Amino acid sequence: MTSVFLKVLSMTAVGTLVALFVMLVRPLLRKAPKVFSYVLWLVVLFRLICPLSIESNLSIVPVPQVTDKIHSAVIQSADPSNIPVQDAIQIVEPVAPEPGNAVEYEAPSEPWSPPESSSATIWHALSRVWLVGATAVLGYGIYSYFRLKRNLTFATLVEGNIYEVDTISSPFVLGILSPKIYIPVTVQGEEREYVLKHEEYHIKRMDHIVKALYFLALAIHWFNPIVWLSFSLMTKDMEMSCDEMVLSRWGKDIRADYSTCLLNMSINQRFASPLAFGENNTKSRIKNVAGYRKPSSWLMIISLLVVVSVIIVLAVNPKKPISYENSELGFSLEFPSEWEERYVVEEHEDSVVIYCKKVYDEWEHEGGRLLTIQRQIGELIDEEDIAQSPAPAKMLLQGNGYTYYATFASDVQYPPDNSELAKEYLSLEEQLDLVCKSIALLGDTQPVAKNEGFKVLGTAFFKLEVPEDWDLKRAQDHPVAWDIWVDEINIGQIKMIPYNTEVIVENGSIDDYNIARFADEYQRQAALIVHRDYADDAIMEKIKDTFEWTDGYFTVIDLMSNANIYVERGGTRLFGKIENVTIEDSGPISVEVTLSERIADDQSPSGYRFEDLNETKTLTADWIPNIVPLAPPDYTTYGRYDIYLLDTTFIEAHPDYKDFYYEFILDSGGNLTILFQVAD
Repeated sequence: MTSVFLKVLSMTAVGTLVALFVMLVRPLLRKAPKVFSYVLWLVVLFRLICPLSIESNLSIVPVPQVTDKIHSAVIQSADPSNIPVQDAIQIVEPVAPEPGNAVEYEAPSEPWSPPESSSATIWHALSRVWLVGATAVLGYGIYSYFRLKRNLTFATLVEGNIYEVDTISSPFVLGILSPKIYIPVTVQGEEREYVLKHEEYHIKRMDHIVKALYFLALAIHWFNPIVWLSFSLMTKDMEMSCDEMVLSRWGKDIRADYSTCLLNMSINQRFASPLAFGENNTKSRIKNVAGYRKPSSWLMIISLLVVVSVIIVLAVNPKKPISYENSELGFSLEFPSEWEERYVVEEHEDSVVIYCKKVYDEWEHEGGRLLTIQRQIGELIDEEDIAQSPAPAKMLLQGNGYTYYATFASDVQYPPDNSELAKEYLSLEEQLDLVCKSIALLGDTQPVAKNEGFKVLGTAFFKLEVPEDWDLKRAQDHPVAWDIWVDEINIGQIKMIPYNTEVIVENGSIDDYNIARFADEYQRQAALIVHRDYADDAIMEKIKDTFEWTDGYFTVIDLMSNANIYVERGGTRLFGKIENVTIEDSGPISVEVTLSERIADDQSPSGYRFEDLNETKTLTADWIPNIVPLAPPDYTTYGRYDIYLLDTTFIEAHPDYKDFYYEFILDSGGNLTILFQVAD
């Protein structure tokens, strides 16, 4: 029942959008025959009662978006993380709302059932309320129909399907499969002819069936006020269009007499069944009759074009996107329906590359690249890491222990001199954002750890296995480091360290910690520091055995390694403040420095202090040196990738640069190569 209710919600949302659009278009047709407005309400009816529709690129109804929002709302409300903690800890086998976002729960000592107040139960209850309401509305209509039919038992057959009744004051049509016209015995003469002709047109157009179906829509969507308003406006347009048919086909001007007839019929008007087909909206109908003029051919043609166009764009659904699934990499995509036969996907071990097919074929598989979707192990990768890509890049998705990101072409991937291929490529390129937004996890396969009780984690720089109860979080006191947590306890840290640097333990004695160092062939190094209570030698050995470097981009720590290498190879390390910077358009750069001495000081937050040496020195460089500023607002550490050139752009962006002490790195030839801000 809940699934039926959700389908009804989707239909009512789409039907509401269509109805509102018709309400906007309806005033534009006020001078056109009312049959055009009436026909538009049939599109609304179709949307309200038919769950299916043909697909076309001409549709303007956002059916997938509406459906997705409703289903997403249901899924989100059913997320176990929204259950109160006192309830959540009792769940035996929770189902994660999304793969890779599992929530750990404490199992009870004996089996237990989820509380009845859960979101799933709420949706089930809402579906029952909807069913009761729909049954009540439908039941009322059926009951009143048969009650009225019983009161017409003694109606007198005049001819065909026409009956006279002395207990009614207004004519109406009753019945669906075999509709009958009931008129008061007091209606005679020309009025009788008007009435009969009007009701006969209703039956010819099968308006009695339309009204019955609209009442069914009311029963299904009883909770939606827009549907009730649509029913009222549809009935109004239906009656006025039928009036116009009588006026246009009578052969003479009968507007005055017809208006009088409508007024007479409206006196004491009352119908005992919503399915009885009678006359209403008398004031509007009389006004419409009085102002009726035979429409011109141009008005008919324009109105027809407008209505046909509106019907086409409202009655059809957008074409479903093309689904792409990659079970090996664990994700799915959706391509716009108009991409059919226009793209190529190349699948690789850790990526897929998407091409414009025409260019791909024309350039023999050497061009036409639109984007590459890359999968990397680990969820400790963030947008700042992705942004370092030399090509335009964008983070897409994280889950199941992986990070997915896209890189886009940075050079021309189509022949500029071929307008057809260029147009084809660019038309696909315009929709890449839609493709990227469609990415979703597929399945729940995660990186497999070779050590039992361990899990695989990854950063932009390395991957490794750690015990399952370890949780790594980005550290705030170091450019490239992750604190290690077990429950609420910080048990250590893993961090990138400069080449030839001592490992320092900030809290406690170094003897209390197990330490492992890792290095690659390019002097990149990392240190794992874990309290011995949480990592013995066996655990550390397993971690060391699984540690692997990945490509990671150049960081401040790498620049520190370069600085240490310069000094190791005969360079110099100086400290001081900048007094002046001279930058020539061409030629060397010179930096006037007041030198200082850095002295260890346990009382200082930074662990050292500076004493001026009352000595000035001019440092020169053959090329513009790198400079690394301290990161605001605390100015105690560096940004991961915040490496700049000491040029006019940096000076203009950092007007306070002279307020800081710096560490100056000179190579063996005395050239200034790197500057690090170290304190203010």
